[in-house]
Amino acid sequence: MREARWLVAAVLVGALGRQMTGAEKPSDEYVSAMRDLDAIKQALTEPSAPAEFAAVQKLAARAEASFKVAVLYWEAREVDDALRLAALGFKIAQDTGIAAEYGSAEGVAVGVEEMLATCDACHKAHREQMPDGTFLIK
Repeated sequence: MREARWLVAAVLVGALGRQMTGAEKPSDEYVSAMRDLDAIKQALTEPSAPAEFAAVQKLAARAEASFKVAVLYWEAREVDDALRLAALGFKIAQDTGIAAEYGSAEGVAVGVEEMLATCDACHKAHREQMPDGTFLIK
């Protein structure tokens, strides 16, 4: 009986803690978009990536689609700073694709750097890592 009380207490504390921080589990679509952006980041930070313009164009287009999901997610929640960051990420992805189209390794490098900084800013403000390695939105 005592163990059951502790279990109930632990569940209640966990639930109240989540309510107090306002953390929520993101939608599957949002999680998929974030995972895709992480894969894109990995590909774009390879040493040879800035010179592989055709590949960068494809990756930038994928990033645009993922940032669009983020824009819609934050728009629905009316979180202005996150919405601005997601929209900025979308614009940076577009600009990175254009830089690749024109064969500008410097433009691609700047775009990748700006994209990473934008993602990092949003993660610091709106992402909370749980003990199991998953993330909640705060």
